[in-house]
Amino acid sequence: MISNLGVKLKSARIQNNLSRKVVAQRIGISVSMVGLYESDVRQPSLPILIKLAAIYKVSVDYLLGIE
Repeated sequence: MISNLGVKLKSARIQNNLSRKVVAQRIGISVSMVGLYESDVRQPSLPILIKLAAIYKVSVDYLLGIE
């Protein structure tokens, strides 16, 4: 499991003033899946992680905790 990924995803979404619904629509996933990612129940695939990073204007490295 990637440490703090859910917290970073939620924080980045809120900082960009985006709802879960908007993020889900932009990526093509369900609103509940966005919630599962943010609560660390599920982890996004690499293609989804790349899309999330682009939407949130952060790097994939940041989301993964790579310095």
